[in-house]
Amino acid sequence: VHALRLAGRRDVTVPGPDIWLRGVTMRITDVDPAEPTDEGATAYLDAALLLARDPLCAVDAQYEHIYLTSTRFTELGVALPAHRYLPDMCHSSDLTALRVMLKQAIAVPNVAVGPVRVRLATAGGGWKQVDMTGSGIPLVDAPHNVLCRVTAVEEGPTVGQGAS
Repeated sequence: VHALRLAGRRDVTVPGPDIWLRGVTMRITDVDPAEPTDEGATAYLDAALLLARDPLCAVDAQYEHIYLTSTRFTELGVALPAHRYLPDMCHSSDLTALRVMLKQAIAVPNVAVGPVRVRLATAGGGWKQVDMTGSGIPLVDAPHNVLCRVTAVEEGPTVGQGAS
């Protein structure tokens, strides 16, 4: 048994039906097996996400993917593909604004930044307008994570395919 640290991402520079992954695995020795795990913190996080009244998601801004959602997130009607890669989920015209909000949230952790209005893809092929507010999560090993509250914009119907 070896302690490993993993980092990877989907490589989107190669077009085509194949999905390429690039990453690194490092064997680490600085982890004491007797050290307490963060299972308690994980249990609290799971409980908090279950109780949250708003749809929440955790975003890894460095690799641009959603890695955690609350149970209410599914109520948005947003398509959540297995890869959860934000550039594939967010309308291309809104992606820059979302990236700016995520970077601002990382720069000042534990402060609400936003909201920023973006369109996220729906399962039916249309777009759902949402407001995303983010707060950087001050993790020493992963300072590029942002917890986001996602609020559906109810100003009109979901924009369907072919609509401008």
